[in-house]
Amino acid sequence: MIDFIASVALQLGLRLGGALVLTQLGDHIGGSFGNALSFIGFLLLLSLML
Repeated sequence: MIDFIASVALQLGLRLGGALVLTQLGDHIGGSFGNALSFIGFLLLLSLML
């Protein structure tokens, strides 16, 4: 049971981290490509909350 909880927490952490990195990277790059990256990161964050 603890292994399951740990693996779920790891998955959430990785997704959250990836989403935050994407949004930060998108803001840093700028332009339409940066906006697309930020949007993908935002969608990842949104999907985590559902």
